[in-house]
Amino acid sequence: MLAQRLASFSKQRDGEISYELVNIEACVDQACEAVRVEQHAAVTRTIGPVPDIFASRYDILLLVEYILENAVLSVRELDGRSGVIKIDVTHRHEDILITVVDNGDGFEADLKGKIFEPFYTTREDALGIGLPSAVYLAGKYRGTVSANSLPGEGTVFRITLPAGVTAESGS
Repeated sequence: MLAQRLASFSKQRDGEISYELVNIEACVDQACEAVRVEQHAAVTRTIGPVPDIFASRYDILLLVEYILENAVLSVRELDGRSGVIKIDVTHRHEDILITVVDNGDGFEADLKGKIFEPFYTTREDALGIGLPSAVYLAGKYRGTVSANSLPGEGTVFRITLPAGVTAESGS
């Protein structure tokens, strides 16, 4: 799956990226299917009325997939408890907030800054490019990705995208 994404990403040169009004709910649904979230965890989705944003649908889909993949990896091998992933999409003030909460193993506070560094990973089967890529994609739209975690309890990721903002030129 990673090879397909990277190949697809490399084909999109600046002049070839297609921008359109993107339905966030549809992107969340498609990302859930692509990552097969329901196969690994009990999933609840709360999606409020949010405006479409003018963006590359592919960028937004990848952004959500990277965060969901991290949640799936966190819950897929829990000892003695079932994985739970909650997805909440809201429109607050001038921002669209996509919050992904998992009940995985979480991470220590000292790793909070490191998890967004390219090639940093705590997993043997990972490359450490998913979360940095998510930060890049959110930043392209003047958005952010943040994380909070409690070891042994789970992690909360929040994607914040300004409503009505397009990708920055030259990004």
